[in-house]
Amino acid sequence: HAWVSPNPFTNEIQLNLSHLNQNETYDCMIFDINGIKVLEMPNLQAGQHRIDLNQLQAGVYILEVSSHQKSLKTIKIIKQ
Repeated sequence: HAWVSPNPFTNEIQLNLSHLNQNETYDCMIFDINGIKVLEMPNLQAGQHRIDLNQLQAGVYILEVSSHQKSLKTIKIIKQ
């Protein structure tokens, strides 16, 4: 499983991929509410990742974690 904290957030989030397969790599993409990709982080390892989202405007976003182009988890995140 993957999860994000804090949510809602102001400047950065912590993406926790600790419970995923250690031998895989994962892609993380963030989309705005219109489905436009605003950030892509390819080839993440299982574990904790701090992601700076200070550049995003306040609003609702969708964070998607995938592996081998298959979506594993979709999380609604809110920037205050």
